[in-house]
Amino acid sequence: MREILAGQLKDAMKAGDKIRVGTLRLIMAALKDREIELRGAGKIVSRADELAVLTKMTKSRQESLGIYQQAGRDELAAQ
Repeated sequence: MREILAGQLKDAMKAGDKIRVGTLRLIMAALKDREIELRGAGKIVSRADELAVLTKMTKSRQESLGIYQQAGRDELAAQ
C-alpha cells in the first residue's frame, strides 16, 4: 500500500495539489508510525493493520467535522 501512496503523492506534488499532498503525507506518516510500533514487537504490518490505521484516521476526521459544524467553524469544516 505504501508504494501506491508514494506514487499518488508524487502525482499530487506534480499537479501542485497541496491539500492532497498534505493528506497523503499524513497517511504515510501514520502508517510508518504503526510499522515502527509493530517492529518493536517483532511483527510486520498486515493489510488489516493498515486498514485499522485508515479507519481510525477517518473516524477522527468525521468527529472533528461534527465538532467544527456545531461550533459554526464552516471554514474548518470545509477542509
